Amino acid sequence: MDYQMITDWLFDLYSASPIPFYIAAGILAALTLWQPLKMLKRALLVLVLLVVLSVCFYLIDSMMSGVDIKQKASNRSIEQIEK
Repeated sequence: MDYQMITDWLFDLYSASPIPFYIAAGILAALTLWQPLKMLKRALLVLVLLVVLSVCFYLIDSMMSGVDIKQKASNRSIEQIEK
């Protein structure tokens, strides 16, 4: 999965207004210091969910490219039969 579009969007958003990012980082730091075990569990859950989503998107992308390859191959064989 290509994350370039997401990183570009986040960088543009940060360049336009960095204050919400600082506030979010402060809130996360405060929550981590206040309840570290609960935050670590949540962070682990979020990371696992991101990995699962990335794998799903990768599988969907590979299936779509396989369908495209089959379609191109069938078009070539149809063209060769018509000749």
